[in-house]
Amino acid sequence: MIFVPFSAPGDELLVEVASKRKGVQWGSIEHVITHSSMRVTPFCKHYTKCGGCQLQHIAYTAQLEQKRLILADTLRHLAGLKDIEVNPCIESPENQGYRSQVRLHCKGTKLGFYKTRSNTIIPIESCPMLPDAINACIKSLSAYLASHPIRGLSEIQLSQGERHQVIMTLKMDCLPKPTLVNKLKDTIPATGAVFRTDGQESLLWGQNHSTISIDDLSFRVSSGAFFQANGGLLPTLIKQVLKTIEQEDVSLAVELYSGVGAFSIPLAKIVNKLIAVEWKKRAVADAIYNLSANHIKNTIVYPMSADGGLDLLVSRNIKPDVAVVDPPREGLSTIVCQELKKLSPKQIIYVSCDPATLARDIKQIMSSGIYKLDEVQPVDMFPHTAHIESVSRFLLTN
Repeated sequence: MIFVPFSAPGDELLVEVASKRKGVQWGSIEHVITHSSMRVTPFCKHYTKCGGCQLQHIAYTAQLEQKRLILADTLRHLAGLKDIEVNPCIESPENQGYRSQVRLHCKGTKLGFYKTRSNTIIPIESCPMLPDAINACIKSLSAYLASHPIRGLSEIQLSQGERHQVIMTLKMDCLPKPTLVNKLKDTIPATGAVFRTDGQESLLWGQNHSTISIDDLSFRVSSGAFFQANGGLLPTLIKQVLKTIEQEDVSLAVELYSGVGAFSIPLAKIVNKLIAVEWKKRAVADAIYNLSANHIKNTIVYPMSADGGLDLLVSRNIKPDVAVVDPPREGLSTIVCQELKKLSPKQIIYVSCDPATLARDIKQIMSSGIYKLDEVQPVDMFPHTAHIESVSRFLLTN
C-alpha cells in the first residue's frame, strides 16, 4: 500500500514513490491523469504547503463520507469488527472560520504553521479556518515580527471567546521586558496576553481566560486549558453524548478526562450525581468555577488521573451506571480499560479523536464479552482536515 497525500478516490495518477518512513510507503503526485469527481479547487493559497489541512481538494460532502469509510475501515482492520456499521458523519454548520483556537510556531521573523511532516515554518498572515478576530491578531503579529523579531519566542496560541475577545499566550524562554509587553499591547488586538515557559506563567495584560457560551451554559477556559475548537458543532457533540443517558434514571455517572466541564455540566443536569475526574490543575480550577457559575451542586471533581480515579472507585466499591470518557489522542491506557470493566457501568460513552486508538480500546473493552458496541457516530469537528472525531456507545450485555 502506498499513501499519496492530496489524492482523491477515483483519481488516475502518475505517482513518484518515495522511500519508506517509519514503515510506511509514501508517494507524491507527479501528474493527475484523470480527475476524481470529488475534486474541487482548494480555497487556501497555502494548501499542500502548510500542514494544517489535508482535504481541501475534496468536496465537503465527499469528505464526510470518506471520513465515515475511513473510520469503519479502521475498526474492521484494527478492532476486528467485520460487520461494523458506522453512522453518516454529522457535518459542521460552518466549514470555514470555525476554529476558535490556533497554535502558531515562531522563529525569528517567521510566524506560521509547520510544513507537512517537517519543522519548517510556512509563514501566514491569515487562515480561512480561523475567525476574523484571530486573523486580525495574526496579521498584526506577522507585521510586527517582520521588523522586530523576538528572541526566545517559539510558539503563540490564540483563543477566541465571547464578543470576539482573543487571549494570546506566548511561549518564550524568559519573561518579556515591560517595554516589549507595552509594544505588543499597542500592536496586537488581543484582550489579554499570557507568558508561559516550563513551570512558569505570568499575566502580561488583560485577562488570562476566555468565556465561552454553549446554549444556556457559560464556561471559563483558562489559557492552556483544552476546549473543543469548533464551537458551532459542540452542542451537537454534547447531544450525541447525552442522547441515551437522558432516557435512563442514572443514580451515578463518572466522567474521565473531564477538562473544564464541557460535558460535565450538561451531564450533571440529567443524572442524580456525577463524579468528574481530571488531573490538569488549570482545568480542575476552571471546572470547579464553571460548576459553581452554572449552579451545579450534584458534582464532585476528583483532581487525579483517570486510572487513579477509577482505582479509587473500585477500592470503595462505588459503581456508576454510566461512564463518559473523552481521552486525548493517545486513547485509554490498559489499566483504564481494565478498571472500567471492573466497575461495569451499564453504558460507556467514548468520545474519540483518533480512529486507531479508538479501535485498540474497543478491542480491549469488548475482550471479556461483557460489552457490545451499540453505535459509532462520527462528528466532523475539523472540516478539511484528516482528523476524525466520533462518539461510540457500549452497552453492558448481561
